[in-house]
Amino acid sequence: MAFARVTHTCGHTSRVQGVNRTDADRYAARKSQELCWDCKKAEEAKAVAAANAVDGLPALTGSDKQIAWAEALRRRQIADLTATIADIQTDEMPQVPPELRPELVDACTIMLATIRAETSAHAIIERRTLRLTEARDVLQYMARQGWLPTLSIVFPSIAE
Repeated sequence: MAFARVTHTCGHTSRVQGVNRTDADRYAARKSQELCWDCKKAEEAKAVAAANAVDGLPALTGSDKQIAWAEALRRRQIADLTATIADIQTDEMPQVPPELRPELVDACTIMLATIRAETSAHAIIERRTLRLTEARDVLQYMARQGWLPTLSIVFPSIAE
């Protein structure tokens, strides 16, 4: 086991580990061409925050770590839900009856507006396991919230 010190492009130093001296030195040389882990994460968080600001999303409240994590989660949820809406509108979801598609698109649009308006990083993090890539997942979530009584009548298994 061998260790080597690395000075990253950002100026920070770290220690890397290799199987032997040659391996550690090779790994250190490669890592010296990159930002350190903390700077890389900070740069990614700034990029996501800038993209969210360009999209007109409100600033989040919470700790710095919560905000950084929630910005990325919110971005993913919006992308997933937007793709779901597009799939419903282009008949990519055969499990949704055609007569319910307009209602489901309206419901998804309301849900998208709710996610876009959220200002609490904590609320976004708590909702992080919510998958919005399948119509069934959206329907289940909305039925549990009591937003879609007509859909839970049509699909009784949604209310489970």
